[in-house]
Amino acid sequence: MVELYICKLPLKKEESDLNKLLVHVSAERQNLVKRFVKLDDAYRSLLVRFVIKERYGPVKEGLDWMTNSFGKPFSSNFPSFHYNISHSGEYVVCAVHDAEVGVDIKWAGRK
Repeated sequence: MVELYICKLPLKKEESDLNKLLVHVSAERQNLVKRFVKLDDAYRSLLVRFVIKERYGPVKEGLDWMTNSFGKPFSSNFPSFHYNISHSGEYVVCAVHDAEVGVDIKWAGRK
């Protein structure tokens, strides 16, 4: 079964709020997230870690991330964890399955 995780980014994004989320990821991931110029991108980048935590429980350290021949990241710790992320406007969505999966989101904005 495909799982969907949908997140609406906060309207007011503060670096101090992002720092509260970062304590739940490894120091290496914290450094990568802090390199994002836009806070939206930093928030979005944490969704996969949240999904892993929801599926497998807390895993703060020890995730081995690699990339496939197309540059898509994956974790060798969870070989049956396949995901795809899409974002538009204030929303980010993550589809997860035990086989390759894709998702696309379009957001028309507020009316």
